[in-house]
Parts: sequence; structure tokens; C-alpha cells
Amino acid sequence: MGRLVLVVVLASMFGLAGCARQHAGEEQGLGAGNLDPELAELDGLKFSRGRPLTAEERKVLASHGEIAFHLTGEESEQVRGYVQYFLETKRDTVKRWLVRAEPHLQYVRAVLASNKLPQDLMALPFIESGYNNFAYSSSGAGGMWQFMPATARRFGLRVDYWVDERRNPYLATMASAKYLAELHGRFGDWQLALAGYNAGEGKITRAMAASGSASFKDLAKDETWLREETRAYVPKFLAMLKIIKNLKSLGFEPVHMDAAPAVKELAVPGGTDLAALARAAGMGWEEFREFNPGFRRQVSPPDASSPVYLPAARVERAQAYLAEPGSARAGYRVLVASRGDTWWRVSSSTGVPVAALRSLNPGLPDNLAPGQTYLVASDSSSLDALPLGAIDDARASGRKAGKAETAVQASAQALPDKDKTQARDAVAEALALQGAGHKPVVYRPDPADAGPAKAAAPVKLAVKAKPEPPREKSKPGSAKPEDAGKKKGKYMVAKGETVWSIARKLSVSPGAVLADNNLSADARLREGDVIYVEGR
Repeated sequence: MGRLVLVVVLASMFGLAGCARQHAGEEQGLGAGNLDPELAELDGLKFSRGRPLTAEERKVLASHGEIAFHLTGEESEQVRGYVQYFLETKRDTVKRWLVRAEPHLQYVRAVLASNKLPQDLMALPFIESGYNNFAYSSSGAGGMWQFMPATARRFGLRVDYWVDERRNPYLATMASAKYLAELHGRFGDWQLALAGYNAGEGKITRAMAASGSASFKDLAKDETWLREETRAYVPKFLAMLKIIKNLKSLGFEPVHMDAAPAVKELAVPGGTDLAALARAAGMGWEEFREFNPGFRRQVSPPDASSPVYLPAARVERAQAYLAEPGSARAGYRVLVASRGDTWWRVSSSTGVPVAALRSLNPGLPDNLAPGQTYLVASDSSSLDALPLGAIDDARASGRKAGKAETAVQASAQALPDKDKTQARDAVAEALALQGAGHKPVVYRPDPADAGPAKAAAPVKLAVKAKPEPPREKSKPGSAKPEDAGKKKGKYMVAKGETVWSIARKLSVSPGAVLADNNLSADARLREGDVIYVEGR
């Protein structure tokens, strides 16, 4: 029982944490989210034995990953049910998710390897969000990894009027790796760790205390301890993982694990006009937003520098813009207060929350004097309306936060600057690792994870070797399709389109587009270029 006492103490410290779509106790009352409906349908599915499994499906179900799970008979039946559901009813959904995931998988794998976490965990964002950076649940979880706001802040992510770093795939992946490592370190078991990721570690520790058991199998026996969604979480995860590891034999197009775009990180000062920066770099706003989904405004936060991610070929032009006199804080305009103006009145007329106005104008008093100048974001009317949660609503309206909210905010704000710097350094390192050339990094399961089922050979991830010699580049469309068995047609590039935006638009693999046209990951398409695309 000694361990359970410790667990209960930890639960009191982190009771609000978690990443599930329906966490209890944290930031309720939000509007409807925008998750793919297929994700909601997964919860509560009841399976009866359907058609007999094919020989290939039996082989897929018998396959093992790096993590050894010890499933009950009921859980094994759930895995079978989810596999058949994904393959038959939602096959097109799986295809769409794979296209979304492809640009991220190389980076996710690099981060998992650098944190000594199993590569199997790359399957988590599939069942959390379908690998959608802009996904929000009805309970306020956000981003590819579906962090709740308080949990995100605890792991160094900024969530406010200016940015939602849960939508930043680089920072959010780093934060998620830290969270998963912490959960596994706390519970010593991946099944409990994943349950904690879904429900929040506080829920799991309370269930352990109530049941007197540290076994997931025992916790899953009673609905009063764990919800159906959490009990089915590992079977959903395993079903998706088995499909990912057997795409070819299941008839899916292969996923190109090295299809990530060549991206460079650039620090921009507070108050940067992001729309102007994008134009200077030769990018439209939608293309810029595709690479930088974390920004909620077309202006960077006023109080700190922010990371911006750009195709490698665009960085030099962006740096030239930032070096121009007057580019700093160009995202703001100066207004003059009139008689009777208050921060509330300015907020009402500009659409900028009082808290955001005060952060822009930290030296000004509570009462504005006539003639007083103050700053307002230039794009104040351009709002990102996706929900951020009750804590954010409190900040925006000026309502005084409750004790629980204040504690959560304080823990996030207390994160040392050096930790934030280290996080960004780690992102830069992982971005470098996703480039060519690597030495193998292998995840080795903990002895506690070993069980009767023999774990498969660990997946190797390249993390630093000699880069391959540069291949000869050709103009888009100059490479003829080589695979006569697959129909390929011509596609004319529109203004501002990239390989990744075209791939998403046409639901094809970005890696396949690059390969079919002999393009490098940093190739720049121009309006009027003709490329080959499968299925056209």
C-alpha cells in the first residue's frame, strides 16, 4: 500500500492533468469541437463477432510492437473489432489520416527516440486527433496530441490570446514526449500510462486508491473506476498501430517516413507582423499558417520572441525582412485615448480582450488619460474563434480566476526561462535530426514491460550518419511516371500551392508526389508548374 499512498499524494498535485477528449474536472462548458466525427464514433462502439478474419488479418492481429501489452480476452476482441472497423467501415478515414500524418512522422519518431520512448507511440495522434494540428474537442483539448490547456501549460506550452502552442506540432510533440515519459515513470506500466494520458493521471491514481490495486486489469473491471472510453483506449491504440505497421499487406499506399518538408526555425521578435513576414518570404498566409498553425493572430505575441517555421528556401528572405528598420513591432498600430476612454471601452471597440491590451501596454495606468497613446494589434479584427477553455475566457474577460485556476496558471508561468530555451533548442535539434543521415537509435523496453508475449525486434530510427549525395534535381513534371500499374495524371500548380497543400487537397501521399516528380523536400513550386499526381 506504500506505493498507493504516494500515488494519491501525486494525484492531489496533478489532479487536473491529462489529454483526453472528455476529462472530468477541468475546464468545462465549451462549445462543440471540430474533431473528425469518426473519432467520436470510436467511443462506445460495441462489437459482435463479424465475418471470419482473413489470413492476412489474422497475421496482422498476431503481430507485436515494441510495447508488450497483456490483454484480457475482452480487450483482444476489442482490438479485433477496431481493426475490422478501420479496415472496412472507415478505410477512407484511415487513408486521410495517413496523408495528414506523413509530414509529421519523421519528426515524431526522432523526438520519441531522443526521449528513449518506444516508436509505437507515434500511433497516439491517430486516435487522438487523426494527426490534425487544428483539432479541438468539445471539452477543450487541442492540437495533434490533444492537450488540455492546464496540462499544456504545465509542460511549457503557451495557450492564450496570441498563440496556442498545442497546435505547434514541434513544441507539442516535445511536450507530449515529456508527459508520456513522466506517466510511464510514475505508473511503471504502459497500459496505465496510456490510460493516464487519456483520462488524466489524477483519475488513474484515484481509481488505484479506490480499488486498492495498481493493475489496469483490475481497474477496468468496474465502470465506477474507469470510463468506457479509457478502458477501450489501449485496444483502439493497438488496432491503429497494427494497421500502421502492416500497411502494404493490408492494401494501403506506403507511408513515406522521410517525407517531412525541409523546415528551418527562425526566432522573430515580439510584435512581428506575420502576414508581412510571410509576404516577404514569398508565401501566402495559408501556406505560412500551414507551417505555423500555433499562431492565433497575424501578429506574434508582444512580450517575447516566438519561433517561426519556414521552408529552408524561404529563410533568407525572411531574415532580410526582419533586418529592415521598422519591421520590429510592425504588427501594431498606435492609438490616442479620448476623454472617457477606458480599457473596457477600447476592448469593446477593437475586439481585443482587456488582458491582451494590458500585456501590450504594461507601463500604462488602469485609467487612460486623454491624449495617452497606446498600442493595439493591427489585425485585431482577425480572430481565431476556436475554443481555448474557461481559464482563457477568464483571462480575456478580466474575471478574477479561482484558486484552482490561479494555481495552474502560476505553475505554468513559473516555468524557468532556461527550460523554455531548452525546449526550443531540443526542437531545433530534432528538426536537424529529421534531415538526411543518422546513426541508429533503438528503444529498449523496460524489464517491467517484459511478459509472456515476445516483443518484436525494436524499430530502428536513423539519427546521424553521412548524408546521401545530393541527387540531381529536375524541373517539376520532367520526371515521367515509372510505375505503369498506377494511373498518374497531370496537375497544374496554382498560386501559393506547395507539395504538402496539394497532397492534402487531393488526399495523396506527399512523399509519393515528391518521388513521382523527382523533387527534393525543399523544392519550391511555382504557379503554372505541371506535376504528376496519382489518381488524376
